[in-house]
Amino acid sequence: MFSYIKRLYKWAGAQVHSPYADYLLGFLFYLEAICFVPTEPLLVLFCVERKDKAWYYAMIATLGAVLGGITSYLIGSVLWANYGESIIHNPRVGYLIKPETFTYILAQFQYYQWAALLAAGFMPVPFKATTFCAGFCQLSFVPFALCATVVRGSRYFLIAGVITLFGDSIRKSIDRYFNGMIILAMIIVGIVIFALKR
Repeated sequence: MFSYIKRLYKWAGAQVHSPYADYLLGFLFYLEAICFVPTEPLLVLFCVERKDKAWYYAMIATLGAVLGGITSYLIGSVLWANYGESIIHNPRVGYLIKPETFTYILAQFQYYQWAALLAAGFMPVPFKATTFCAGFCQLSFVPFALCATVVRGSRYFLIAGVITLFGDSIRKSIDRYFNGMIILAMIIVGIVIFALKR
């Protein structure tokens, strides 16, 4: 599995020199806010390969993520309006997260709004979970869009800044500790799912 992921990683890094690189990056970050696509390593790759365009790539990633977040927000909003209660008590949803936990999370989002969006955006949880819940909770659209921009922009421009300063050493670290980083990412996802099921 690790060898396959590493080949995929190297293939993605080579795409930075493609004439469609900018569109690919924006599209994948758009998808990341709707379905599970681990895109931040791709941004790291692009910025490492072209440090001169790191800030530009961060801008593309932010724009794609915010547009994807808005799409996910709208999906959540429509689902809540039409199927809210039935989704909460659906056994398939209950397999991943208990109805009581889901209801509690919704209540916290509705109560804290801005603070909840900002905190969730910086936590190691998929961005789509935050954007979907924001729509599902019927949070105000303008605060949501502003928070999504701040959260995603902060992360991506921070990545661009760090790579601009330490690009070569970061590339060597990725190559050396690649398998360990994949294992760590899988552990974090597992912990999040376990916590939601409790």
